[in-house]
Amino acid sequence: MGHLSKSEWGAILIGGIVLGFIFGFDDGREKFEVWYWLGNIVIAAVIGVVSLVIMSFIEKRVARKFSCDTEVKTWSLTRIFLKTAGEFRGPVKSVPLGVIVPCLFAIISNGLIKFAAVTSTEIMVKPARRIGFRFPQGSELEIAVMSSAGPVSVMLLGLLAEMVLGETHIASLIVRTNMYLGVANMVPLPGLHGIKVFFGAPLMYIFLMAMMVIIALSIKVIPAWASLLLGVILGIGVVGARHYTSVTK
Repeated sequence: MGHLSKSEWGAILIGGIVLGFIFGFDDGREKFEVWYWLGNIVIAAVIGVVSLVIMSFIEKRVARKFSCDTEVKTWSLTRIFLKTAGEFRGPVKSVPLGVIVPCLFAIISNGLIKFAAVTSTEIMVKPARRIGFRFPQGSELEIAVMSSAGPVSVMLLGLLAEMVLGETHIASLIVRTNMYLGVANMVPLPGLHGIKVFFGAPLMYIFLMAMMVIIALSIKVIPAWASLLLGVILGIGVVGARHYTSVTK
């Protein structure tokens, strides 16, 4: 299934701590109790680490099907411009967006905005191992499939938790963490999974993003199976509408 390196474990632990902060920041209580608040953050952090580990293992598993490898990193900004001249130089080699952005949103909004993009995944294509594949360097569609595997897997994990675990505080944390984690990673920003899917397979991106957003919005309103069905139907509808408008132009 693939193993995580020490650096990958480090990125996941950092990401889990950040997820713990943003999902545990608002503990839902009217009266602030420091120990309950800290305990809530710890529980959310553990859930975050487990979710990130599952997402990483799924990505590695899917990448192996394409004879590729993946490496999990903290989502970071390494350059200002696309050209090499825009790279950071000196003591600061990168800016950890996966720490700064989620925490900043959580603090400014008092825990209301939960932007759960904390890690990024680099896909490493090794042509020497891709004997028999049509594209030794990997096609855009293959990259898109590998990039979408992680976010989709945690979204399905959230659906499963909603169906199995019932209405408890921990169950709610598991569902919310995985829903937000899946959707946030599909946002087409540099370094995140979504940008590879967006440019590699636009129609697949539209379908997945529409489906995931619908599921995340409806999961607490209707049963989980109905939320999934609604997401799939509306996702197909959005793709159909997009294809129709492009053909009729």
